[in-house]
Amino acid sequence: MLEDSDTSTIFVHFDIDPAPAAAPPPRVDLCRRDKTETVRLTHASSTPRLISRPLLRPNYPRVKTGCFTCRRRKKKCDETKPRCAGCRRNHENCQWPLPVAGSASHDQPEKSTSCSDRPLQQREVPTGPMLATAPVQKNPFVTHIVPLAYTDDLLMHSVLALSGTHLAFQRDSDVRIQTATWQHYSVVVRGLRSELGSLGSDDFQKTLSLLLVLIVLCHYELISGDIKGTIFQHLRASRELIHPLLAHLHNHGHLGSSNNTASLGLCLELYAYILITNSCKPHGTGSGCAVHYDSFVTCLSNLSSYSTFGTMFGDCHGLFELIPQVTLLAARRLAEEEARVASPSLDSVRIYESLENRIDSWVLPTPFPNDDPADYEEAGLAAEAFRYGLRIYLAAALAGSLISDPETRHAIQSHIDAIIEISHSLGPSRWQTIMLWPLVMAGSCMTNITERCELVGSLRASRYRMKHVFAICNVLELLWETDCAQAFGPYGLYLMEKKGFWIPML
Repeated sequence: MLEDSDTSTIFVHFDIDPAPAAAPPPRVDLCRRDKTETVRLTHASSTPRLISRPLLRPNYPRVKTGCFTCRRRKKKCDETKPRCAGCRRNHENCQWPLPVAGSASHDQPEKSTSCSDRPLQQREVPTGPMLATAPVQKNPFVTHIVPLAYTDDLLMHSVLALSGTHLAFQRDSDVRIQTATWQHYSVVVRGLRSELGSLGSDDFQKTLSLLLVLIVLCHYELISGDIKGTIFQHLRASRELIHPLLAHLHNHGHLGSSNNTASLGLCLELYAYILITNSCKPHGTGSGCAVHYDSFVTCLSNLSSYSTFGTMFGDCHGLFELIPQVTLLAARRLAEEEARVASPSLDSVRIYESLENRIDSWVLPTPFPNDDPADYEEAGLAAEAFRYGLRIYLAAALAGSLISDPETRHAIQSHIDAIIEISHSLGPSRWQTIMLWPLVMAGSCMTNITERCELVGSLRASRYRMKHVFAICNVLELLWETDCAQAFGPYGLYLMEKKGFWIPML
């Protein structure tokens, strides 16, 4: 259950001057316009160690325009961005100084808010690797987003806010980190208002950059433990940017560069993952959380042509794409109840049987010859847990707002037991990233006090210590304390949402 991880990669480590605590900025509508806010912050840097013996002068002119990695290694840099030849050859993370004010791609909203030219430190807190199932060396949060942030002020602020909210929760007594995080978040929100307000319909490069910022901001809202559903505001804004980008790609066959195409593929998969896992309650509308399932969400194989495919779904996209179908069945069944149809209609039963067959017949793709057998075994365990979570969701969807049939409840309990057993068997692994969804499905249906305590205890004891996990535990405990027959399963989560307690899934 989200056990400890051996990795030690982070987007950023804050090193800021003491500042008085400030109230967090209100969650606001990005469609509003407001004046920009200028903030100057610094972040940590690795100071080169001084040595007493004289250094030999290199046989090429010294420059200060190369990447930080080459300068630290005292190697000549060819200054190719976002990753120089030396870093590619040595499999190093290529780190660049931030541009001077006005040189970033988003130079209108925050010209003077560039952070210092010290590099982002990838150490201490494993924020990046915890956000994807991809291996660390192929994790786009580290290999793609961070390099782009060095040339994009608004993206840099969003990355700093994302990493900051994780670090702030781990060091909840350090008001300096909290203040810095809130300030970065404020800069991003104000900057997005300005940029979206002036966005031209044919500026696909700027549209893509803003989409990436919005996707990172979605992760910020989730990791910060927001239980009000603020993320759906960002998802709606993201969708408005996705459609013109897909239209441009369809009409022109390209987005200007392979890097742009990779950025779009990454954004589409992250958007789909967040949307799918956060719309798994059988209501479909209400509370500002209405969602639209585009074709690339309901058929995730449409994303397979992008180089970043598998960042979140791994090889389990065939299971993930069934969640929206079950959600639609749940909404259909509730509509039947409102029409005073006591039992599921024949059409609903047919949909149920079709989805049940697809869940049962899904098979994890065969590994490639060079794949790690242990990693493949862990992928299989996580996939089975996800399969059992889908079975719980499907059974609850057909039952409607009240699961009273003893046979159905017994089947659900057997699925819960299977998920718990798998969670005990799955060691520290990148596949734990997708374990939260089946655990929440199981938790929403738990009636055994021992199982409940074990679930929230293991989640809270995890070294990850991410605020949204604690928020989920709190909502589950509220669900368990609710004296109502309908406060059970995914529909019970919907009742919690109506009370103002939404579950932030990531």
